[in-house]
Amino acid sequence: MKNFQDRNARLNCLETHHIDFDNITRGINPEIGQKSQVFTQNFPIGANTKLATLEYVPGGRYTYPIAYFLTRYRQPEIALGTCVTDEFSYPTFLKAIEDDRTGLPCSSDPAYFRLSNPGKAVRILFDLILKNRWNLYLNKGEKTYP
Repeated sequence: MKNFQDRNARLNCLETHHIDFDNITRGINPEIGQKSQVFTQNFPIGANTKLATLEYVPGGRYTYPIAYFLTRYRQPEIALGTCVTDEFSYPTFLKAIEDDRTGLPCSSDPAYFRLSNPGKAVRILFDLILKNRWNLYLNKGEKTYP
């Protein structure tokens, strides 16, 4: 592997050798690949509006297309997640499970102690997703949602 010291050389290498994620997913499963592409285009639209009300910048913005496709493709019986305050990634898992109508989502995450209202940060994007089937445990294992 080459050691790229020059930023432009690194960017050029990425541009030259990148593989389009949509092409990969459609090659694996065309139907789920198409649904994944639609989700990837639509999810950030409403999410960014809601996330703008938070006092911090959440993560997960680059992994959610992969998370949605793999969850739909693998159809897990149980989806165990951590870091549910990572606002793009975990709601993506929940939405994929909801769309498949299979699986049980469970998660555990410590509250963001730096925030004045950590519960708001955890639930802001997925109040409508799997509300009746999702178990969230915060604060030393106390069930806090739904």
